[in-house]
Amino acid sequence: MARLTSRNAHDDLLLWTQFLEGSVTAWGTLLDAHYHILFNYGLRFGIDRERSHDCVHDLFLDLWDGRQRLNATLDNVSFYLLRAFRNKLIREKQHERTHQELNEITTEHLQETPAEDWLISEETIRYNGLRLKGLLTTLPARQQEAIYLKFYANLSNKQVAELMHLQQQSVANLLHTALQRLRSLWGISSGLALWAIALRWWLS
Repeated sequence: MARLTSRNAHDDLLLWTQFLEGSVTAWGTLLDAHYHILFNYGLRFGIDRERSHDCVHDLFLDLWDGRQRLNATLDNVSFYLLRAFRNKLIREKQHERTHQELNEITTEHLQETPAEDWLISEETIRYNGLRLKGLLTTLPARQQEAIYLKFYANLSNKQVAELMHLQQQSVANLLHTALQRLRSLWGISSGLALWAIALRWWLS
């Protein structure tokens, strides 16, 4: 699934305003537009498919019931929904007493890797994507969550930090550690370009 573009974000703000004014159509359109990103986030968070589906719909029912109390001046609807959904997932896991402890975060600094030019066939991209999908599942849940929010939800490090209740540097550390681990498992020294290409298969 494609990440949200600036045009989509602008449309979201218009729909949000209409939803707050009581438009069922706008409410349903927002649900349809954000269902998959929220549903997949639930799966990455350790929630099974049925519960993730239910949590998405429960969230939007809660939003509808409480729309008169919601903020009318959002900067980013997608970020707001992800944060609200994450809070719901945490409550869901706490209710079942399955909330996992956070992984210890390293203090290494994120080093920028120069962009690389890749001339890769579609079959090679698919192969790399499937291979990376398997490697990503070996990462700690906290690192998987950071990668999901950064590369799929298209959030900035600052937004990821706010959503995960971390310092911004800690998010950079998580991403750095995860990418270093992936490169080590892959067995080659490669930059971010390969992961950006292959991640779409894991996140689809």
